[in-house]
Amino acid sequence: MFASYEVALLLASKKKPFTDAKEIIKPSLKIAARMLGNKKYETKFDHIPLSNNTMARRVEELVAES
Repeated sequence: MFASYEVALLLASKKKPFTDAKEIIKPSLKIAARMLGNKKYETKFDHIPLSNNTMARRVEELVAES
């Protein structure tokens, strides 16, 4: 779950749309896992919540904390 906060912070700081999480970041993680040759990483990366709603909620939570 911590990773989804990091992704949300990255997208918000770069002023990128939250859809980038599912459309760019998630596929990139799958590529990285395949290149590492470890199926366990691919499974872990698949469980990172990166939906638009989740990203928006994470950013709201991060703003509320600061």
